[in-house]
Amino acid sequence: MLLPDIYWIKDFLEGNLAIMPKPRSNEWLEDEIQAFNNQGINLVVCLLTTHEIYELELQKEKTLCERYQIEYISFPIVDRSVPSFLETKTLVDYLLCQLKEGKKVAVHCRAGIGRAGLITASILIRFGIEPKHACQLISKARKIQIPETDEQQRWLFHFKDYLKK
Repeated sequence: MLLPDIYWIKDFLEGNLAIMPKPRSNEWLEDEIQAFNNQGINLVVCLLTTHEIYELELQKEKTLCERYQIEYISFPIVDRSVPSFLETKTLVDYLLCQLKEGKKVAVHCRAGIGRAGLITASILIRFGIEPKHACQLISKARKIQIPETDEQQRWLFHFKDYLKK
């Protein structure tokens, strides 16, 4: 069995937060979800749009996660764009609560760079880490610079300001 690419952010909350690309689909999807379970992942956040889920043949991801007792949250963000501050804060507050309880959370988009980088960085920022340092920690774990676009980078600094209100 091939193991999925899961990048744990080791320097944050006991390394219980991960960023990853989408799981492989079709006949490999159940193996991927089973591997998530074997890694101790309790919660998967999927940032793909409905169109992408069908295009990538990941319609069974939610059902398979539930079969392996993994909570599944769909939080669609259009590729290379940014979400609303309010909805992101609501999601991030929930995820941070789960992480503080010792749950293992994995966030994915298509490649596990832009949107997934944005949401994982938002979790770190909500925890009190500066946006630049949050991106450095995640980039170190992911072994590639996150987030993907300048707009996403700017959004993180605006999100920090939004949280102060």
